[in-house]
Amino acid sequence: MARNLRLQDKVLFLGWRDDLPALLRSATAFVSTSLFEGYGVSLLMAARAGVPIITTDVGLIGDEIPKEAVTVIPHRDPRALARSMEDILLKEEEMQDRATRLRGRLAVSPVSKDMYAQKLLDS
Repeated sequence: MARNLRLQDKVLFLGWRDDLPALLRSATAFVSTSLFEGYGVSLLMAARAGVPIITTDVGLIGDEIPKEAVTVIPHRDPRALARSMEDILLKEEEMQDRATRLRGRLAVSPVSKDMYAQKLLDS
């Protein structure tokens, strides 16, 4: 796909990584445009790494990760995604502060898979 879109010099497919926390911490942002996310482990890992997050309203968003702590965009809206990515670049300090506060909140209140599974069953 990257080759077909002529993005092969801009996109890296890294495969399996044993250094994911460090890799996440080095990122400017974490972007997830999922239509469905069962538990949202990737969002949780990004939040715990203190990375600004852009995501759709899936998984842990709203339950364990407050919507105001991340940038939530509509599904299948490339313009909203582009605006949100631009915001992270233009408001880097503000977005990083928000990510750092979320990281601190998760350190105090860890997310339980069992608790999230029960919420799914209850809904």
